Amino acid sequence: MVVYLDTEQEIDLKNKSMMTIDLAAKDPSINRGLLMSTTIKIAEVSFKAGVEFAQRWISVEDPPKYGIEIFVKFSNGTHSSAYYLKHKYRGDSFYNYPEPDIEFILKDVISWRPIEIK
Repeated sequence: MVVYLDTEQEIDLKNKSMMTIDLAAKDPSINRGLLMSTTIKIAEVSFKAGVEFAQRWISVEDPPKYGIEIFVKFSNGTHSSAYYLKHKYRGDSFYNYPEPDIEFILKDVISWRPIEIK
């Protein structure tokens, strides 16, 4: 394949070793592989960052919104679904039922994370 430049120069694209950087950058047979590998690497890094974000545990010092179902981790390493609720007399706490009754208060919660990330 022969390309004609504005200066009426002919460049043989089959002889890629003689190409300029600008022409090589425009040649799809050369830059397609680089673009695909870069896109794949970006997708891989983005996916891993998303998984890490979804699996992070949040300190109880940064409490969740009230009333949504969450996943909690206890000091002994076990897990449970729970709710973070506001109670008129007992204050804010984690509960294993969406009603803030005393028998459902969860003790020793050390961290939490959302069950569904939107």
